[in-house]
Amino acid sequence: ANEEGDAETVRLALIQPGIAINAPARIQMHTALTLACASGHNEIVTMLLSRGDIDVNAKDNKRELQTALMWACKKGYESIVKLLLAREDVDVDAKYTLEMTVLMGACLQGHEDVVEMLLAREDVNVNAKDKEGKTALIEACY
Repeated sequence: ANEEGDAETVRLALIQPGIAINAPARIQMHTALTLACASGHNEIVTMLLSRGDIDVNAKDNKRELQTALMWACKKGYESIVKLLLAREDVDVDAKYTLEMTVLMGACLQGHEDVVEMLLAREDVNVNAKDKEGKTALIEACY
């Protein structure tokens, strides 16, 4: 249901006792939150973030090991990025493939509004380097 963005089905699933909200799927290897963020489903992201047991920094089990914020920034889903950045527990400097940060990924993809939102955070390390020594500024120049 989550992959298609069926909010009502997700709502029903979330009320089930003992639901494993942070468990990754075996095949696609996304968590519910990373998949909803990667797919741009604002309503589902909002539902998931309202849960006290959601791990906003859980990484998918794909090769890239990306968090929900990484997916939203990479895809340029500004409203979802805002929802995630409103949380105090979100890790804005988490790294994924080749040690890239969320800011580097947003710069590389050319999502200017997302980059501005990230730069508004005091806890973003603008000088972080990836495995190749590149910074967000270098990524923005590509």
